[in-house]
Amino acid sequence: MALPTYLDLVRRARDAAPLVPPLLLFAEVQAGDRSLLFKDLGYTFWNRELVDGLGGRLRREGVRRWVELAAGTGRLTLELVRRGLQIAATDDYSQVAERVRSYQRSIQYGSWVARLSAREAVERLQPEGVLCAWPPLGSGMVSDLLEGQVRGSSRLRMVVCIGEPGGATEAPTTGDQLAPGWRLEAWPECERWLIGFNDPPSGPAWRSSSSLLIYRA
Repeated sequence: MALPTYLDLVRRARDAAPLVPPLLLFAEVQAGDRSLLFKDLGYTFWNRELVDGLGGRLRREGVRRWVELAAGTGRLTLELVRRGLQIAATDDYSQVAERVRSYQRSIQYGSWVARLSAREAVERLQPEGVLCAWPPLGSGMVSDLLEGQVRGSSRLRMVVCIGEPGGATEAPTTGDQLAPGWRLEAWPECERWLIGFNDPPSGPAWRSSSSLLIYRA
């Protein structure tokens, strides 16, 4: 069977978008039972405020070919497609393996998520921009992309990573950790809406442990 093209994958998400209910508002996710949301949303609880802000900012960047790596449920890609971004979702589907299910919660992969490892996705789809939310522990995914250790990564102009800097995400957090030619930016207007699965409930001192890391070539 022929492998799907980049545009095939973008169309899959566009076709699926009308069939998936809209996201909740930030306050509704904070007040709800997050354990019931995990299977469909994954490690980051996507909410309308976050994806509206992220989608608008990414559209203004002029990067024309986006790919989400380790997309999991694929919900982020679907929501960004709804907001006018051209993006394809990929994942190696490792969370369906019995050895992984023994220590991680199961998720529901979207039908629009292509079964490709991060390296296969970058090599075959040749993106200009990459998104990854909570890349797999031990994968070194972000560093490998920035250091040009993945075939096809020389085309990259931007890498956007969501996760726990200095912890499970294993992504560079300061400029001196970056490969030559890359710089690190902050988008606080988007990051303020991040809610991670392990974050505390809302309150006066609430602050997400998740971060939004923007790497620009």
